[in-house]
Amino acid sequence: YTKLYVFRIDEGEKATHGDYVWGSNKTLFNNLEKIKLYAENVLKIIQNADSQWLIMPSETDKVIAWTQKDTPRVVGAGSQYLFVVNLDIDNDFKNIKIPTNFTTNNEKLDFDFSTVKEADYGFNFTKNNIILNEIKAGEGRAYVL
Repeated sequence: YTKLYVFRIDEGEKATHGDYVWGSNKTLFNNLEKIKLYAENVLKIIQNADSQWLIMPSETDKVIAWTQKDTPRVVGAGSQYLFVVNLDIDNDFKNIKIPTNFTTNNEKLDFDFSTVKEADYGFNFTKNNIILNEIKAGEGRAYVL
């Protein structure tokens, strides 16, 4: 979606005509829409919570992970979320270690969302880590604790 459609330029060489048409990258559009719909629900629960990095972005790590510093306090909710993203759009990763120092409940983790349909959402717990079996190239994922 370009700024030409945001500002609705009606005249001149940058004028737009009709609705914006997404090009051939429907996969990107579909993933963005899935994330948007998921986020609309989750953000109601975690909107006032501070984030806590578990695997910070860096030049060498292509997988990032974060959660909330405290369990969100929303009536009817009480869930804490773990978000994991593979920033590498070309390579899958296996056996991703995520520190468990953010939770006291090291045996409860429920898969909740992914941007890909076919993936191994499994995981194992060790004393100090959650180990995800794999994460696909470009995948974004969420678990509920």
